[in-house]
Parts: sequence; structure tokens; C-alpha cells
Amino acid sequence: MRETKFIIFLLKIRKFKIQEKLQNGKLKECDFKKQQLFALSLQFNQNNTWLNQLANDLSVYPNHEKIVRELLDNILTDNSQPVKATINHMQEKINTLLDKSLSNPDADPKEHALIFEEASNIIKEDINIIQDVLKALFEPLNTDRNACITSEVVHHIYFAPVKHNIVAVIRNSIKDVEKELSNRIKEGFEEGINFRLTESCKEAITKLHYLTTLHNPYDMFDCTVHIIKLLADTKFEQKHCTSVGADDLLPRLCQVVVSSSLPSICAEATFMETFMPSMKALGEEGYAVTMLQSAIAHLSNSAV
Repeated sequence: MRETKFIIFLLKIRKFKIQEKLQNGKLKECDFKKQQLFALSLQFNQNNTWLNQLANDLSVYPNHEKIVRELLDNILTDNSQPVKATINHMQEKINTLLDKSLSNPDADPKEHALIFEEASNIIKEDINIIQDVLKALFEPLNTDRNACITSEVVHHIYFAPVKHNIVAVIRNSIKDVEKELSNRIKEGFEEGINFRLTESCKEAITKLHYLTTLHNPYDMFDCTVHIIKLLADTKFEQKHCTSVGADDLLPRLCQVVVSSSLPSICAEATFMETFMPSMKALGEEGYAVTMLQSAIAHLSNSAV
């Protein structure tokens, strides 16, 4: 029995192709982290009856979203789970790094930008490690649909205690852009821009404020897409936001950004752009975030 379990373990551990990467000179530190976390999780899961039952259910019903989410919730909210314990440690390290910026807000914006760049690279690697280990532990999570759900849930858990500090560091790094946008907002109100708002623009402004309260990039993407669709002219464009022409959309979006009185939206947009998964970048989420960034850039470099 022990020999069988050991053979299964060896077969699964090969998913990370450690030996092949070693021979090709492509082995990275994150590969060892994946292997170690996978081994710990595999050992822990053997004695978890409820988790094993969920894993069996997922094998039988691989397209059942409720089972997928229940399995992920079981793993990613239990601090005794090696995966969740690892995420906790990752979050602590990130907040420690971000504190270097937050404890010295008057430092050169370039210094804050370097800290943000370092933190974002670590975060992306952390999330990649967690997702790869989860997909190695549970084969059904490798389908496109389940991989997307896994990514969404991992982002939700990871960013919950760190997003606020990340945005604060981004704001420290783009003070000039935020100051310029603040000036444009002030000019807009002096010109009475808020008196020319349509109902759809007013709803979009409410959604923009709501966006700043979210911590999961996936929820933020959905909110941004909804804002773009609110500003569309036709029913077809409302269903397909990538069909909304930039020439028509940009002036309306600029009006919404100015009327929202949210200079911090610069940092929120940068956060979304930085942590957008590749699977979302070419879709309507990528288009919506790009349009928001374009509106901010336009307002920061020209008169309202």
C-alpha cells in the first residue's frame, strides 16, 4: 500500500518536470517551491476525508462549478492547509515589502515605483505557484473553464489583505499623474461638467466608486466592463463592449472620470492592468481597462 502511494506521488511530482528543467538549465527557485508545496499538500490531503470526497465528486462531475468552488474554498480558507498557510506567508512578505514605501511616502516616486515593480513580480510568481500546485493536485482543475475559476478564487484570497497597501504604493509612485487628474477634475466642476450628465453616466459614476471598494481583480474587471457597456449607444454594443468605438467612448468615459472626483482611479486602473491574467487581456476585460487607462492619460495630458 505504501509502495503504491509512493509510486503515485512520484508520478504526480513529475508534473513540474524538475529533472527535465535541471538538464536544460531552466530550473528556477519557484519550481522547488511548487514541488515542496505539492508534496506537503499531498501528504496533508490523504487524511482529509471531506476533501477526498470533494476530489472524488469533482472527478465524477468535472464541469460542476459548485463542486469546483467548494473544493477551492475548502483548501484556500483553512489555515491548517499547506496551500493556505503558504498564501498567508506570501501575504506577510508582500506587506513587509510594501511597508518600505508606506513608511516613507515623501520619497522619490521612482523609489516607490521600484518597490511596486518588485512586489508585483513576486505576487505574479506567488499566484502562479499556487495555481500550478492546485491544478497538479486536482486534475479536473486543468480544463479552461475550471482553470479560470481557480484563478479567480486564488486572486480573491490572495489580494484580500494586500490590495489596499498595493494601491497606496501605486499612488506614491504616480503622484504627478494623480495631481494632474485632480486639476482636471477641479476644472471640470468649475465648467459645470456635472450638469451635463446623462442617467447612464450617473450610473457609471456610481459603479466607478464601487470599483474602488473591490479587492479581487476579477470583480474589478467585471465592474469596468459594466461601466463601458453603460456608456454604449446600441444594444449590440451593450452586449459586446469591444464593439464600442473608441472615438465615441473616450469623451463619455472622460466625463465620467472627471465627474466621479476620484483621482485615486489612476492607481486602481494601474492595479487592474498590472494583475490582469493573460486569459483576460485579449477579451472585453482587457479592452475595458485599456479604455479607462486611455481616458486617464487623456485627462492627465490635456484640458477637459
